[in-house]
This record gives sequence, C-alpha cells and structure tokens, in this order.
Amino acid sequence: MLLYMPELAAQVGASYWTLRDCCLEYLGMSPKRYLSMRRMNLARRALRNAEAHPSTTERTGFACCVSKPAASAT
Repeated sequence: MLLYMPELAAQVGASYWTLRDCCLEYLGMSPKRYLSMRRMNLARRALRNAEAHPSTTERTGFACCVSKPAASAT
C-alpha cells in the first residue's frame, strides 16, 4: 500500500506541517524522503528475494520509473 503525505497526515491525525516537523526532529529527514527511502528498501528487498516481477514495482511505487525493454530490430 502506497502512502502519500495528505493520507499519512490524516491517518496520524496531524497537519502536514506538524508531521513534517516531527519527522525532521525524530528521523532527521522529511516524511517525503522517509517514504521514498522506505519504498526503495521494499523494492530492494523484493528484488533480492527473487520477486522480480512487474507487480514488485507497482507494490513499491516505482512502476512509473520502469520501462519495458524495447523489441530487438533484427
């Protein structure tokens, strides 16, 4: 499940700015940066566990960054 800042703030019952300030204080990074790093770690773990499947990129939020290989022109 992908989380985005407005949904995350609503789930914890805080404003975006309160969430941002708390993340900066306790995690040393913005919530956006934390979520990005979390997605990358989830993708890395899935790929290491041989789950290299198109759904892996979708589940971890990187489907927009992966392109299909071009067909060979032979």
